[in-house]
Formats: sequence, structure tokens, C-alpha cells
Amino acid sequence: MWRWLVLPAGDRIRVGILGITGHTGEELLRWLLRHPRVEVSLVASRGAGQKLSTIYPWSGLDLEVEEIDVGSIRERCDCVFLALPHTVSQQFVPGLVGGPVVIDLSADFRFREAEVYERWYRVRHSCPDLLKKAVYGLPELRREEIKKASLVANPGCYPTAVILGLYPFVKNFSFRSIWVDAKSGTSGAGRKIREELLFVSMANNLYPYKPNTHQHIPEILSQLGIEAENFVFVPHIVGIDRGIVASIYVETDKRLDPEEVKEAYESFYANSPFVVVRQDLPSYLDVRNTNQCHIAIRLLAPRKLLIVSTIDNLVKGASGQAIQNMNLIFGLEEKEGLR
Repeated sequence: MWRWLVLPAGDRIRVGILGITGHTGEELLRWLLRHPRVEVSLVASRGAGQKLSTIYPWSGLDLEVEEIDVGSIRERCDCVFLALPHTVSQQFVPGLVGGPVVIDLSADFRFREAEVYERWYRVRHSCPDLLKKAVYGLPELRREEIKKASLVANPGCYPTAVILGLYPFVKNFSFRSIWVDAKSGTSGAGRKIREELLFVSMANNLYPYKPNTHQHIPEILSQLGIEAENFVFVPHIVGIDRGIVASIYVETDKRLDPEEVKEAYESFYANSPFVVVRQDLPSYLDVRNTNQCHIAIRLLAPRKLLIVSTIDNLVKGASGQAIQNMNLIFGLEEKEGLR
């Protein structure tokens, strides 16, 4: 599962996208077409038989959308992105491993233990032997491991915002409790028809859902190395198309020095080109259509801290981060195609 891949100068990466008709598949295509070292050689989805230029006229590509054929993908792709629903990717990954680099944007390979996945996603994992071979694809935490990976589990959107917002703190300071109030645009729910996601239901609307029962909770806890009894996560859906703003409230054991906390963040992210530690509080529009995460810290009281972390859920929270992982694996500059 571990290998180094470096492209000769001028060579292009032949890329496939499985699940091209979803939000993350479309976002992948939009960024990959601008990537100077990539050739989109294969697209697949349930809508097989249509021309890509019919589905996305802006793409200008006459590629035909195909059924998912593992043998064809192995022959025609150096890297394949799986922008498929949770529980679907695991049907295809075993046949792809050992061929192209596999970057899975679903939750199917984000956990080391099948029991955790099965408890939260309520389906039996069909290839648990591959879980320990997958690398969690958050470059700011796992950069060196990702560079040598053949199977990458791209993080979820909420976990990306929350983990990046909390990691330097939990690794350097003690705390009593963490409460996360995270708000996401409707694209986080995927491209499917549901009454509560229709325009007339969501326009000018905001509501919480799955309070402390969201399936991204174990992903956040495992990567931060913290216990569930000290953590509360309440996601909200907002009547905008995309974006995440996570307001994270931390109660600490002792008084905090805000300059010491800020220094810990700036030091940890010093070599992370897509993370910006700010003085002022960020808004979602500051990161819209970028692969950036903006973080700000406020001391609310001697033992109470506010951390605000914001990303575009479709870019840094999904497709952009997947391309960032591809760049690392193929020895390209981390920011290639993502500026």
C-alpha cells in the first residue's frame, strides 16, 4: 500500500471520476480541468450513456459517462476519485487497489476498525482488511503518510473544519469540555431530492439536526484523540448553497494566555499553505470557492475559548482536498491546480 510516485517533467496524470453527477463529482471536474498536470480520461456514474458536455455544458468535454468497470479503470487511469455515496465505494475499492491511486471521498475507509463504521453507518463493511491500509487524507496532519499512500480516505467536510480548528489546541493544552456549533450549506446533504432540502423549505431557513448523533462524530474524536464524554457536536443546515462555519467553544482546566494559544496555531500551520490563522473572525465568503481553511481564536473568559473555523465544504471539505492529496502522492507542489 506504500509507494512513492513522481511524474517525469511534462507527463500528465490520467484521472477518473466515479460519481460524476454528484456535487463533489462536479466540483472535482471543475478543478481538475484547470489542473496543468491532469488529463480527465474517464468519468462514470449511474447516468451512463450521456455525454459529459450534455450534463455539464460548461465542461466542453465530449467524454461519455460510463458504467463503473473496474478493469477499464485500472487500464486507463493513474488516479481515480470515488465521489460515490457512503457504503457504495467499498464495492469497488478492492478491485482497484494495486492499480491506480485510489482517493475515496466517502466515509467507507476513514476508520481503522470496521465495528466503528458499522455502528455509525449501519451497514456491514465488505472489505475490513483494507481499513488499516488506508491513509486518512488530511494533509495538515498526515502529509508524509499521504505521500506514500495508494488508498486515501478523504475526510468529511464537518471533520475537516472541526479537526483543523481544534488540533493545535488539544495537542498543546488541557480542557474540560468542547462544544461545537457547526453550520453547513445544503450541498453538504448531497444531490438528492428531499422535501426538507427543496428551495421553498430551505430559503431563508436554518435548523439544527442530529444533535450529538451525527455520523461524523467518531471521525472527529478518533483524529483528535479525545473522549466522547467531553465533546458535544450540533450541526445545523443553512439556506445557502455551500460552506461551513464551525464555532467551537472550549472550557479549560486553567487560565489561558491567548498569545500562547495563537503561537501554538501559527507554529503548527506554518508550513500548511491552505490554512490561514487570522486576527479577525472569518466569514464563509472569505473562503468560498477556495481550498482554504480560515481559523480565528478569541478568549471569552479566563477559562473559555472560542475557535472559529470556516471552509468551503465542496472544496477543502471534499474535492479540493482530494486534489491536494493527489498532488502530494504524485510529487507535485501541494497547491498545484488549487490556486
